Amino acid sequence: MKLRLVISPRRAPLGDLSRNHLQGLLDELPGRLPSYNRKQLLDDLCFLLRSPLFLYAISPRLRHATNPLRVDGLIKAEDINIYALNMMIVRDDNSWATQVLYGGTSLIEGRQYITTEQAGYAQSFYWFCDEVRFLSCEFHARELAAAEALGTAVSMQPAVVKPVQVDLRQTRARAAAQKQRRIVKLRIRYHMIHGRPVLTKELR
Repeated sequence: MKLRLVISPRRAPLGDLSRNHLQGLLDELPGRLPSYNRKQLLDDLCFLLRSPLFLYAISPRLRHATNPLRVDGLIKAEDINIYALNMMIVRDDNSWATQVLYGGTSLIEGRQYITTEQAGYAQSFYWFCDEVRFLSCEFHARELAAAEALGTAVSMQPAVVKPVQVDLRQTRARAAAQKQRRIVKLRIRYHMIHGRPVLTKELR
């Protein structure tokens, strides 16, 4: 009996697929674009396409796109067909628009109004980058606020010392005897990795 070993190719992580596809879309845009932070733009776009809150906000557009998502319940990043995403700069009446589209439906747009066909082309891309940066900051802040409300977030201020009231009562009898509380200072040190805080030192 002969045995044949079949090695399946490793699938790239979802984040890598999204980034590679978006890089290809940027490369396909016409020239004469204004200077921009390419890495920041890709970081922001990838974050938005993985953000549960952003996906919830644009879910009506995703469900009514040319190739609609037929998903029951909340849409997750894994539900999106990466290859249905497109990016283009189009002339629309008397304005230029730079858009990220899903199945022909615009998800994010930067537009320069009341301009000639020769002018405003690059400016629409500038507004697009500005809009993506704004949305990334907005939804990142919303996710942090939601995490704080659930008690799972770490303060974004580095090396902040805050007085925390800690009740040292071990038993009701001891509490009645002492009738006092102590103030304990905690110091948290962390650094940022991919926009998220990571502890670098144990609490003392």
